[in-house]
Amino acid sequence: MLDNLLGDLVKQYAGNAVINNPAVPNEQNESAISSITDGILNGLKQHAAGGGLSSIVGMLTNSGQVDSTTSQNVQGSVVNSLMGKLGLGQGAASGIAASMVPTILGALSKNSADKSNSAFDPSSILSTLTGGKTNGLDIAGLVEKGLGDGDGKFGLGDITSALGKLGNLFGNKG
Repeated sequence: MLDNLLGDLVKQYAGNAVINNPAVPNEQNESAISSITDGILNGLKQHAAGGGLSSIVGMLTNSGQVDSTTSQNVQGSVVNSLMGKLGLGQGAASGIAASMVPTILGALSKNSADKSNSAFDPSSILSTLTGGKTNGLDIAGLVEKGLGDGDGKFGLGDITSALGKLGNLFGNKG
């Protein structure tokens, strides 16, 4: 599901970065779009597994807000994907990633924070990124209830509090 949503966003914004980019031959446009989609999905999964879960939750619940660490980590994954799958050079792959990733993550953030857009359900997205470890966790509901400090914003302290209360969500005790 998430791969399809990301693929649609990448296609929507691929214009100058991919379609009109002389570094990407026209016959490789679809492969480039697929590589970018795979890179974004894998980058988000790696970021979540590597301790960036709270920034991803924040991105999914705060319309348009993407922190630079998340964006940079995902860009690195996209660069590797483009270089590995298409054989693009570092410069071309980095340029495409720098152009596409912030835009795609921003669109993902805006769509998932929009409660009327059920296709971009934050809980489902998070479950996909964590391999089902957050399955059933109602992220939007937690945010709506003002989890944490009650300021109506969902930040690092809030997610830390939520995960602490959920106990062994990721197999960690304590």
